Amino acid sequence: MTKIKSYKKQGNTYYRFKAYLGINSITGKKKNVSRSGFTSRKQAKIELDRLKYDFEHSSSWSNNNITFGEVYDMWIKSYATTVVESTLNRVTGIFRNHVLNDLGNKPITKFDVRFCQHYIDNLATKLKVVRKAGIYINAVFKHAMRLGFIEKNPMALVIYPRTHPKQSDNFWNKEQLQQFLQILDSDYTDQPMIRTYFKLSAFTAARKGEILCLHWRDVNFKEKSVKINKTITRGMDNSQKVGKAKTANSNRIIYLNDVTVDLLKDWKKQQRKRLLQLGFNTTIDPNQLLFSNQQNRFLSLMTPNHWLNDIVNQYGLKRITPHGLRHTVATLLAQTGISVKAIQLQLGDSDASLVLNTYTHLDESVKKETTERFSDFLQN
Repeated sequence: MTKIKSYKKQGNTYYRFKAYLGINSITGKKKNVSRSGFTSRKQAKIELDRLKYDFEHSSSWSNNNITFGEVYDMWIKSYATTVVESTLNRVTGIFRNHVLNDLGNKPITKFDVRFCQHYIDNLATKLKVVRKAGIYINAVFKHAMRLGFIEKNPMALVIYPRTHPKQSDNFWNKEQLQQFLQILDSDYTDQPMIRTYFKLSAFTAARKGEILCLHWRDVNFKEKSVKINKTITRGMDNSQKVGKAKTANSNRIIYLNDVTVDLLKDWKKQQRKRLLQLGFNTTIDPNQLLFSNQQNRFLSLMTPNHWLNDIVNQYGLKRITPHGLRHTVATLLAQTGISVKAIQLQLGDSDASLVLNTYTHLDESVKKETTERFSDFLQN
């Protein structure tokens, strides 16, 4: 039973209440309200009765009082069925860390273009991926339109601040990659897992998560190929788990050269001995991982980062990330004249434009060669 209580503030008596109104038929959530600051018990009772009446009899409660946060809760349930868990984790993180604290309690009908423009301008000063955040916020308002809570989307006319993205430098040129591979062959023969991981990465351009969840059954020594059809992702609780390949094109077969095949065969023998010493007999286990930790489980997604950082620091190499090897291979493939479509299939990306826009960088030597070739063309 709801009670109206009195309280003292600065020597004056005021009244307040907390009330449970019932289950919202649209959101399926319990609706609780609280009000304070009334100068009389009667005034508080009138407001409480009005809230109860609106909730029970007026459709305006659903439209005028439903909040952005409540619409978000409905939208995220639908959105979750369309994306992999790692994407859902990233999107919910954006809302949790940057959006809901500011917008969650505001009624969905109280937003207008001016408010949204001011919010995005302010968010851009704190968040680099403001455009991506805006896309998701826009999706919540679109959902509100579908459900009939609003007639217009206030995010539709928002202008995003112009950004000046820095050209990614997360790749090596041919000579730098060759130096790295030589270091692996000369100084990492006694660390075969690290050597095999990076040489496989450098040859296939596979994603870090794709390589770390490979099983030996995915390797076909006869066909000299490796099958990519899954990846390690972050779950909603930030734990590592095996998930579906990132895109439809990510399900692919990558063919290997003889050197990489021989390297994998040698590593399989060494791994078998190493795991046997740890108490794991993997002789007839087709589900054995190519790369595993001391407990014969998945390596952390950060382990290759630590490996590469150690090599970069020790040998004074240009600093890149493990994903930078993917950039490197794509760039060098492009420079050999291989078609963008072929590179797309090798990398397992969704479309060729992504390869062009994201991965195919030009180093200074190639830029100079381009200028010289064009100059020669004009003179002949």
